[in-house]
Amino acid sequence: MLSYPATLSLWASPAPPGSTHDLAAARTHGTIDALASANITVLADKACLGAPDNAHVPYRGSRWRALSTAEKTADKAHARLRAIDPEVIATSGEPAPSHMT
Repeated sequence: MLSYPATLSLWASPAPPGSTHDLAAARTHGTIDALASANITVLADKACLGAPDNAHVPYRGSRWRALSTAEKTADKAHARLRAIDPEVIATSGEPAPSHMT
């Protein structure tokens, strides 16, 4: 689903058959290429690692490398900007996450 920060749902893909990864589904529908060619920056989740540079994803730590303070701060800001707006969910037909009900 693509949504504008001001609670506007822009586009939602039809449900793909079976189990399809988010990034694969976005590539199938041409969303990744369309946004990249239009030079539109998007905030994505970690499932979009490997997407073009216009898709900003959170930093990833691991068992062997903890996130720096700056990376943690950036991830918190990223999460706040990506926060799902209940009105977008309501217009998309998706059930609201439990923390919003």
